[in-house]
Amino acid sequence: MVLLAAVAIAIWLAPWKAEVAPGLPSSAVTTEKPSVAVLPFTNLSADSSQEFFADGLTGDLITDLSKLSGLFVIARHTVFAYKGQPKPITEVAKELGVRFVVEGSVQRAAGRIRINVQLIDASTGANVWADRYDREEMDVFAMQDEVIADIVDTLAVTLTEVEKTRLVRPRTTNLEAYDAYLRAEALRLRFYEGDAIELYREAIALDPDYADAYAGIALSAFEIWRWDSNQIMPTATARRLTYDAASKLLSLDDGDSRAYAVLAMIQSIDGQHVQAIDSARKSVNLDPNNADAHAALARVLITAGEHAEAQAVMKTAFRLNPKPPAYYNGEMGMAAFFRRDFNQAQELFKKAGYGYGRWLAMAYAEFGRIDEARAEMDKLRESGFVLFGNLAYYRTLYAHFKRGEDLELVLGALKKAGVPEWPYGYQPVAEHQLNEKSLSEITLEHTWLGHNSSGSPFVQQFTNDGRVVFRSRASLLTGTAQIRTDLLCIEFPGALLGREECGYVYRNPEGRVEDQNEYVRVAIGDIYYFSVKP
Repeated sequence: MVLLAAVAIAIWLAPWKAEVAPGLPSSAVTTEKPSVAVLPFTNLSADSSQEFFADGLTGDLITDLSKLSGLFVIARHTVFAYKGQPKPITEVAKELGVRFVVEGSVQRAAGRIRINVQLIDASTGANVWADRYDREEMDVFAMQDEVIADIVDTLAVTLTEVEKTRLVRPRTTNLEAYDAYLRAEALRLRFYEGDAIELYREAIALDPDYADAYAGIALSAFEIWRWDSNQIMPTATARRLTYDAASKLLSLDDGDSRAYAVLAMIQSIDGQHVQAIDSARKSVNLDPNNADAHAALARVLITAGEHAEAQAVMKTAFRLNPKPPAYYNGEMGMAAFFRRDFNQAQELFKKAGYGYGRWLAMAYAEFGRIDEARAEMDKLRESGFVLFGNLAYYRTLYAHFKRGEDLELVLGALKKAGVPEWPYGYQPVAEHQLNEKSLSEITLEHTWLGHNSSGSPFVQQFTNDGRVVFRSRASLLTGTAQIRTDLLCIEFPGALLGREECGYVYRNPEGRVEDQNEYVRVAIGDIYYFSVKP
């Protein structure tokens, strides 16, 4: 009887190694790994504000399962697309390409938490396993461990020694810190990074060694820095915060995938391509089911010029996250663009949407659809998205691309799309350009007083040792300046990803000292009219 039972269990536990069940796509079954989707848990609490708690528990369950090399787990972003949209389990499984679905409910009241969980075999619609957990609120972390262990045991997943250790490692033992963290996660995932950071900090104040909270800060600050969101936080501050939070995370848990993904992106933007790829690969190896880790690896591969591999990596990201964020299409589109597959690139950039309009214009241009390329750029200019877009700006923005031919492809496509060399199509007159001697006379130990192209006033001060301060209504920047032949090169750590920008200065023959417009500096982001005082 024992032998028969063992044989029966072996047959029952082997469905993911057998043929695909009727109605499921071939991708639903891998050769060795059971494939799983964890649907958003239903909030049964009387207090609707506890929705964040149910979502947080779901997210934690996905995170823990995704770290197991013996499972194939669908990403959070995709499964949460089904939140509030009831569908038959078999239909959900078919759409996601998985064999097993986890669903459940959460009730939090009077200091207790109750969770009902079931694991469903999508090929039959039958429950493989179900259980109910009822604990004191303070035991929520132990309860999460039990749920994970029961799912792992049911699916007969073999854990490595490292995975066993990681599964029993507590995130925090402070319930208030956990609450703050879950609220922060809810905000970050809705792109409220600034508000999220404050809640992550609140969690850290309650538990100074809360690794997940540091991960949240690193991810939030990186988005602020990458998108140059000065209205939320100065970008120099955001970059420093990103690095510090990721470093602290690694000191607490040197096996955290998120820290390596963030570091990889920073290294890539800094032009450290070998280090970036190493960090990104480590992120993927530590969390093989993390679709965003694969997307980060693809991005650094694109920057390093490894476009074919980037496409292969993005295919895995799409498989893990079948309903991905829009930028996945953008990353795949960039890989196609650099491989000169402009037809596929333009289709992917259309799916990626507004944030990739510039890339869509470039794909149109290289595909020979010049009128559509220029119309796309006009649309972006009218919306204010690329108001001052110019080749000098993009040359600096994409300076971290490893391959010169990739940068030249971008600049050539932008030029075909009608992007001018300088901001607002400014046409400098060569005979009015200042030479090195004249530049020195108006910069070192001098102050510029003037306004930009929109009339907004500014003050820029230069010291004798190469320091510079820029003040306007919206900015206060400090940095360094130097003259190279006839170019004035300025670097502000708090702007343009900390990169140096170089431009020419011209005399304005129609300028007057009282109008503060005797000179014109053509910068990559604006045109500055000014007069000089000692």
